[in-house]
Amino acid sequence: MFKKLLLSFCVLCLLTGAVAAKDLPAKWDIETDVLVVGFGAAGSAAASAAHDAGADVLIIEKLPFPGGNTALCGGAVYAAGTDIQKQLGYNDTPELMQAYQALIKPGLNRPEFIKLVSERSNEALEWIIANGAKIPAKEGVPGITMGGFERNFDQVTPAMPRSHWVEGGGKGLFQAFFNAVSKRKIKTSMSTTAERLIRDPASDRIVGVQATKNKKTIYIKANKAVVLTTGGFSQNIEMLTAYAPSGNNYKGAKGSSGVVGDGIKMAQEVGADLWAMHETLESMGILGAPNAYFTPFMEYTLIVNNKGLRFISEGAWTEPISEETLRQPDGEAFLIFDATLRARSEFDTTLGSVVPTKFLVEANSLEELAVKFGIPGEAFLKTVADYNGYCESGVDPLGKTRAELFALTKAPFYGIKSNPLPVMTTGGLLTDTGARVLNSFKEPIPGLYAAGEVTGGKLVGYPGCGTAVTDATIFGLIAGENAAAEKAWK
Repeated sequence: MFKKLLLSFCVLCLLTGAVAAKDLPAKWDIETDVLVVGFGAAGSAAASAAHDAGADVLIIEKLPFPGGNTALCGGAVYAAGTDIQKQLGYNDTPELMQAYQALIKPGLNRPEFIKLVSERSNEALEWIIANGAKIPAKEGVPGITMGGFERNFDQVTPAMPRSHWVEGGGKGLFQAFFNAVSKRKIKTSMSTTAERLIRDPASDRIVGVQATKNKKTIYIKANKAVVLTTGGFSQNIEMLTAYAPSGNNYKGAKGSSGVVGDGIKMAQEVGADLWAMHETLESMGILGAPNAYFTPFMEYTLIVNNKGLRFISEGAWTEPISEETLRQPDGEAFLIFDATLRARSEFDTTLGSVVPTKFLVEANSLEELAVKFGIPGEAFLKTVADYNGYCESGVDPLGKTRAELFALTKAPFYGIKSNPLPVMTTGGLLTDTGARVLNSFKEPIPGLYAAGEVTGGKLVGYPGCGTAVTDATIFGLIAGENAAAEKAWK
């Protein structure tokens, strides 16, 4: 009987990760106070805050270069009550931002996080600007725009432009985070892959990581804490298929090749709990140019499926458009526009700067465009005729606003074939507002913090462009400050 109980206990431990941990090494190869795993926005903020609190800090990154998803994003920061908003006459407040975000997938986004992010969003923006990001005080890109579902809830809470777009897009944005690390002379180690967390068996505290560098196993001791900022799992098809209902339908992915869920797996092994792992953010993209972003230009186009039929308001936010496109034949759609739209500034600041010419199909007539895409001509022409009628009347049965309605009348005509691609995962490790990783009993795992996309419960439904950057900055700063305040182990 005792043997059976012992065997059952061992199996339970293996399944839950309750006691699974790498043994203490005989020798540590590297020693630091705070070890940050991942060199993106959250990692940069965490390392900077820990350094400013007096800790010795090391950042390790599996790729040979830093940046993560931040360097590949559109370059927005989501914030309320900012100086730029005030200069343009918008009286936005953290309370209004909180009220809006509370409407996005309630029950999955935890209220305490929504409140904290709203209250500190302007602080995050100012920190990014102080480190070199440039955002002009104007509407548009770069500048500020509506970033998500704000207009959908305008009758509940006033719609405000909160997406602050940095000059230079994602590269310009990440440069600010890189500047923060560089000017502090924080140590970094690239091409260094964390593989296992190391826990002290006597205290259950996380005290370091086992990693690989130059094909050699190394052990890095963290005297105070380890901070996981490794990103989500949008590049891991096995995890997407296991957790996300749409996982089997994706034909590619956006973002950094490094977001493969390794931080989540490492934390699970030491008993970390998870939150909303089934939630992902999809965005319309291009197979072959996955990091092309269509917002805020997409709302002005006509979107049809490969039957030539319109199926959703183009003014909807990118996630519902992507989700509905996945339900269309072959999971694809076509963005159609004419010479008038092609000449708008939104094209040059979004599609024009990132979409290779070979993906932009041009035709002298709508009939020719249908032939080039293999779309049934008769159905497509009727869809365009109906759509042009909505543009003329200003009333769209699918709910597109008058400001977003542009008739397709001026040749040449253009189209881009698009597929929904996962941009990021919005579920991940369960943490508290102090960025501590929690176990299944909602207790902090000693010595372990996390920030950014590796965590869950703050970005589900993705309220708007730049929300992830704001979240990563705020909780990166919190994680770094709290990690540095830990009492040193041994």
